[in-house]
Amino acid sequence: MDPLSIIASVIGIIGGMKTTYTTIKTIAGLPKAFDKVRDDFLFVQKILRDIQNRLIDGQQLSDEDSKATIAIVSPCRDKAQELKRIFDAVEAEYKKDQDAKDWEKIRVTYHKALRGIKTHRVESLMKDILEDLQKLALSRSFMPTMQKDLKAIQNAIEELSKVEPSLADSEFESSGTIHASQNVAEGATAQQNNVQGGVNTFVSGEKNVAGNHNTINFGKDS
Repeated sequence: MDPLSIIASVIGIIGGMKTTYTTIKTIAGLPKAFDKVRDDFLFVQKILRDIQNRLIDGQQLSDEDSKATIAIVSPCRDKAQELKRIFDAVEAEYKKDQDAKDWEKIRVTYHKALRGIKTHRVESLMKDILEDLQKLALSRSFMPTMQKDLKAIQNAIEELSKVEPSLADSEFESSGTIHASQNVAEGATAQQNNVQGGVNTFVSGEKNVAGNHNTINFGKDS
């Protein structure tokens, strides 16, 4: 794939996230990180469009410079795809569950979408994308024309690093050693499941137990 095609691909992915954000922004208690990420991907899209227009208007890249550009923009595209996947997962849960109108009901889905990886938080992925854009601005091919953008990119990275995390670090860490006991009367039956972290669901005949390390819900199986 050539540089122009990859850049166009990232622009298209961001366009899809703009539509998704319009839906999920109405979630009560949506972390501010989502709003900041939305501002930043609009910023990224604008800069990439400027680069796209320069290439369309005739800016030539040598084979070496084309390879260097592809090496920077390809990981940027992959991160944008991952970010869109997470946005889409949040949107799907919001649309599926009519009661899921506040963040506390959607955050479990968000946690699952991150696959237990802190660096997949939306703000972390966007920071990585901005850093890729910074590399592009410092590359031999685009440094002369992107000097005015470089400071803005650096500022965006700094501002993003100050945003409150969409999920606390503690939600990715082990909650420590479990000490549990259970007493069962003669002739009775019981089930005990001891887990650490993550999102867990247990189904056993009459009772369902579901939740994460912060919240456990007990209910009779339907």
